[in-house]
Amino acid sequence: MFLNKFPFNLISLHNQEEHLRATSKQNIESNKDQILHLSIIEAAMEICYVLRQFKTEDDDLKVIQLFGMRMFNAFAASGLPPQGGPV
Repeated sequence: MFLNKFPFNLISLHNQEEHLRATSKQNIESNKDQILHLSIIEAAMEICYVLRQFKTEDDDLKVIQLFGMRMFNAFAASGLPPQGGPV
């Protein structure tokens, strides 16, 4: 029965995402500027993550922590320029 099978389009979409990820990884690894760019993003994300770990009752620090979480998400969504583009 149709309802007992995982939807084909979702399987196909996942396979395409994995292909694009592998291609992107190869492109990034072949360009030292993109590796540096990605390393900076990772370091910024780590700072935001560490800041979130502090237990506090200070409302000002809580606001900074929430802002840090939003920045973390923004860094995670930030993209690299196309192959050969400016960094």
